Amino acid sequence: MSKNKQKVIANRKRKTNKKRIKKAVNLHNNIVQLPKQPTISACMMVKNEEKNIDRCLKSVKDNVDEIIIIDTGSTDNTVKVCESYGAKVFNYPFEGEIIDDFSKYRNLSIQHASSDWLMIIDADEELFMKTNSHGFRKSLANIPSQIHGLAILFEDVQKDQTMLKFNSSRIFRKGKIHYEGIVHNQPIVEGVKTLVVDDIFIRHYGYDLTPEQSKRKRQRTESLLKKRIEINPDDHLAYFYLAQHYALYNENEKAIEYGEKYIKQKNQATQDNQFMFDIYYCIFHCYVAMENAEKANEWLNMGLKALPNDLDMAMALTEYGVWQRRADLTILGSKRFIELYEQYEKDPTLKGSKFIFTQVPEALGFCHFHYLLIQLHDLKRVFNEIKNNLPKTNPKFKNGLTNDLTSLFNRMGFPEMKQYVIPESIIKTVQSIEDIGLKIIRK
Repeated sequence: MSKNKQKVIANRKRKTNKKRIKKAVNLHNNIVQLPKQPTISACMMVKNEEKNIDRCLKSVKDNVDEIIIIDTGSTDNTVKVCESYGAKVFNYPFEGEIIDDFSKYRNLSIQHASSDWLMIIDADEELFMKTNSHGFRKSLANIPSQIHGLAILFEDVQKDQTMLKFNSSRIFRKGKIHYEGIVHNQPIVEGVKTLVVDDIFIRHYGYDLTPEQSKRKRQRTESLLKKRIEINPDDHLAYFYLAQHYALYNENEKAIEYGEKYIKQKNQATQDNQFMFDIYYCIFHCYVAMENAEKANEWLNMGLKALPNDLDMAMALTEYGVWQRRADLTILGSKRFIELYEQYEKDPTLKGSKFIFTQVPEALGFCHFHYLLIQLHDLKRVFNEIKNNLPKTNPKFKNGLTNDLTSLFNRMGFPEMKQYVIPESIIKTVQSIEDIGLKIIRK
């Protein structure tokens, strides 16, 4: 091959390579740079939690970048278990039998964290992801910059049964959160309201205690809440938590005492953006337990006015209707509860950050039962009217009605009911069902 031809081929190769390089550079420059995925720290405070801590750490280890542990003086294997998961353990032992300031140690865990976002979780809790860790981080990356706190679904489990569900603020931007309150500590978040997300949820097992553990926890909580009021008589949240505390142990007079004090501070609590709407359902139940219908009705109406679309208040209306044998209120409450229950199940964000005590199948069954019972009572009345009018009608009409009833039962999926097409038999059947229901109510 001649030198000139070799030269031409070499020039062509150089030009081709230049074009390829230029094309690659342009492609690189046009690539949209993916945003950096946010990092997450799990922040915990623990003491003697070897029975719980493994379950908790196992659930978070693959979903966070670091685990921060504030150990307040464990004497069992808690620290050893934490270190086996690569957790960063900081020792801050406190004096005495019980912890004297929960917020102090919660804030220490926050101070030691280094990630973009902080996840607050306790040793007696377990984290569940509806998506994978990558998907959740992607969601965090898309949170508006003015949002600094996220609420997630929280389920309280006792003896393998979910007792209540609510949304709890547990995820915060670093530097935008601190806690206040020596017990029942509250997160204080900078910026606008907390956003509810449904990518993850937490299960809590902390109230599944032995009698001795329960007694110690009760004494600790009660003493610290009263200490809060001694320190600050205007600490409205302490009054709320004491009302709930005494209601939990059926000390209704004490619960009402603190509940009535709390409601008097509603304006200040609302101004502080900390009014706890759960107080209505709590004190309503206390007055029901004390058989004070007038005060129960007062708190019921206050709650319904404040929370017209609340699941718990719909249940309260149903319960009040059953208690007072008011069919109109029972129908109104149970029907509303059934509608809201379906909405809450489809969209967990509807709860906001409020405790929900009645989003459980047992409550739904209660409302379905009483709704049906009253409908059966009305059905009996209708059939009585049919029975009374039949003698006045001709045989052709009577036979036609019998056929219509048979067709109705078939369409409803109860072909076996055709044996009851004689109105007298139907009335007896409805009466027996209603009698059973009334016996249940009276129990």
